[in-house]
Amino acid sequence: MKNCLFTATLILAIATSCSKSSINEGVSLNLSQQRKEQITNISYNLHFNIPVQKSDSITGTADITFDLQKKTPIILDFRASNHMVTEVSIHEQSINSTLENGHIIIPAKHLSVGTNSVRVKFTSNDGSLNRSEEFLYTLLVPDRASTVFPCFDQPDLKATFKLSLTIPAQWTAISNGKVDSENSISSKEKQLTFKQTEPISTYLFAFAAGKFERVSNTIIGREFTAYHRETDASKLKRNLPIIFNLHAQSLQWLEDYTGIPYPFGKLDFILIPGFQYSGMEHPGAIFYRDSRLLLDENPTENQQLRQANLIAHEVAHQWFGNLVTMRWFNDVWLKEVFAGYMADLIVNPQYPNINHGLSFLLSHFPSAYSVDRTAGANPIVQDLENMLNAGSLYGDIIYHKAPIMMQQLVLLMGKEQFRLGVKEYLKTYTLGNANWDELISILDSYTDQNLAGWSKTWTQVQGRPAVGYSFDNESKTITFTNFNSSPFPPMWIDICSPNGNSIAVWLEQLPTTISVVDIYDEALPIIANSSGLGYGYFAPDSLTLSFLFSQKTQLCNPITRASNHLSWFEMFLDQRINTDIYVDYLLNCLEVETESQIQSYLLGTLSTVFWRFVNHDKRDHLAARLEKVLWTLFEMKLPVDQKRAVFATLSSVFTTDQSFSKLYSAWGLGQIGGITLSESERTSLAYELMIRKPELYHTIAFGEVERINNPDRIAQFDFTLGAVSPNPSHRIEFFEKLKNPANRKPEPWVTEALRWLHHPLRSDFSIRFIEPSLTLLPEIQRTGDIFFPKSWLDATLWGHSTPEAKKVVNDWIEANPYLSPNLKMKLIQSADMLYRANGDLGSVRQ
Repeated sequence: MKNCLFTATLILAIATSCSKSSINEGVSLNLSQQRKEQITNISYNLHFNIPVQKSDSITGTADITFDLQKKTPIILDFRASNHMVTEVSIHEQSINSTLENGHIIIPAKHLSVGTNSVRVKFTSNDGSLNRSEEFLYTLLVPDRASTVFPCFDQPDLKATFKLSLTIPAQWTAISNGKVDSENSISSKEKQLTFKQTEPISTYLFAFAAGKFERVSNTIIGREFTAYHRETDASKLKRNLPIIFNLHAQSLQWLEDYTGIPYPFGKLDFILIPGFQYSGMEHPGAIFYRDSRLLLDENPTENQQLRQANLIAHEVAHQWFGNLVTMRWFNDVWLKEVFAGYMADLIVNPQYPNINHGLSFLLSHFPSAYSVDRTAGANPIVQDLENMLNAGSLYGDIIYHKAPIMMQQLVLLMGKEQFRLGVKEYLKTYTLGNANWDELISILDSYTDQNLAGWSKTWTQVQGRPAVGYSFDNESKTITFTNFNSSPFPPMWIDICSPNGNSIAVWLEQLPTTISVVDIYDEALPIIANSSGLGYGYFAPDSLTLSFLFSQKTQLCNPITRASNHLSWFEMFLDQRINTDIYVDYLLNCLEVETESQIQSYLLGTLSTVFWRFVNHDKRDHLAARLEKVLWTLFEMKLPVDQKRAVFATLSSVFTTDQSFSKLYSAWGLGQIGGITLSESERTSLAYELMIRKPELYHTIAFGEVERINNPDRIAQFDFTLGAVSPNPSHRIEFFEKLKNPANRKPEPWVTEALRWLHHPLRSDFSIRFIEPSLTLLPEIQRTGDIFFPKSWLDATLWGHSTPEAKKVVNDWIEANPYLSPNLKMKLIQSADMLYRANGDLGSVRQ
């Protein structure tokens, strides 16, 4: 009875809003719930006319069929201007409709209980069509489908899609469905028609069209097709067979693990220059940024692992996200955590020489802490009242804290019980929608643990724990206490002695005391979180810390070493370790560390500390020693991947003339120390050299552009030069152009260029761009894609560490009290290092 009353109230509210013409922007939670109750069996038959000229509009027709449970007004989502709706008809009869705040409102009098057919002729917005002169592609996650065509733009109203495209005759196209027919219209145009899809959410509908090369391959009896714009034949020859195989292997593994055959017919993919994400999992048509998969010559094993992991991640989404989709975008993390977990299971056995436990630790924990330690931290599950704000839910908590929670969940349940629960979940909700609570309800039946209670602290509370521990020699116990106010999620950790003996400990609440008599060694301290499973940093008592600092990397277990390194960095950021002592520690560790993954982490940490926490005077004093350590390391007989990591750090932190001479020579020759620089390494080095020696800007720029062999990458280089220019007026002009949304694409180009614009060596000048960059933030969220606001902020603030920059941020926050909470949180997250560099521990007025 309560549900019926709720539905009736919503229908009345919508009918009233229609008559008063007062519907709000976006898809509210209330609107989505009402439509879910009233609308079923949706299908879209879409046609788009794509002209060759980017300046010409894209027009289309949407035939939308659906069943209506009750006669009620219908609200279609279409974020466009009035003139962009040419005609609305019902059952082939034109009707009067209203377009308001991104919605086409169809009065109830034109509709009937049962099947209804609505046709809308329209002009699309360009924003989510990502148009360039020679190609375009859609990117509709989370709520951008309604900028391209009229639809019910919410994840739980799944529908079938049938698409046709009129495109220039020289172009090709890809979409979710397989090409059903191709017909020539004239010498300048042709029409492609694609087969109807299985039911999918609107954010997963996709197409791309343009001047792409098409390559097919059949593996394990299944045909895959790749689309690309790469002009380097050797790069394609090296990578494409591997890419095809990785897709086939991932698909076959997931079919075996889930017991469910691949549900979407074909599985093709397209490699796009400047694509906003690493990948996007559209059913039947995965989109990738080309540089993520087309690796340079002699890639390291870690680069190959990342390539394989990305492919496995996007293929895993075909089951986790596409086959079963979250009901509402507050659970968007659910599809991401499953895709990440499955990707690790798929690819890790293929790379037995990599320490995958270490890789998981260093890939996820630092990134999760980068948000969870800040005053702008958010929980894994966030509130969402309107789909307009869904994009702001994405970030490192979803992609990095959630996998850590999943690791703990599997430890709690056991791998096989977890798998059984997951298989039931997929079969129960196949081609439908489900939320986290529904998954947990199923998993609960496969374990004696109270998963519902356990998950609340992990998913609904934010904050990185800071745990202190101390050893009592007499009682042979270790006591854990909570250093901060962040709730402590129940978790498994390991405790060990440096001699290698360890015990597993379940920590449910703090403070707590644990007996360690089984691993006690009177000559050695006890080390907490030795396996790196525990979330948060674990700070030892002063005696233990002194011992561990003096040992450097002599602890034999690399995961234990890495776990300690993560804790020391968090302690440094919380001002528990002095900057000079910490820099000495990093340099000393680098001199003896042999594990490539740990070495890479130490190099990145050293770069962060050097630029953000060492002031200008001390930086000059430190530079000679730092560069000497790095050059000595680079000149050692290291594996190629370690040499490249050292070289990348050297290129990014050098300030002395001696290093400039060596690196300028390396850029000119294209090689150094036995390694041949890849195009991307050489181009990044060119930017670094231009910033250090502005008088050589033109020489280096002309020399570099001559050696880039792909027109898309030449265009990116030309774009970035405006940010690197030694002429201040050119840099101002570059930033002014970014105020026009049309000039903020491709977004990866913009964020990379902004990082050069705000380089620490130019921060005195670029501080002037912080305030206008923050002022653009709401518009950037409205016009950009989901990761763009945070990447815009990160690129803007990374090079600044002065009190003056901090004041600019604080003053702007104070002057903009009505900034959306989610955007404010993103800003505080990005400003965290700036605040900490000024002694504020990341705090800011909330």
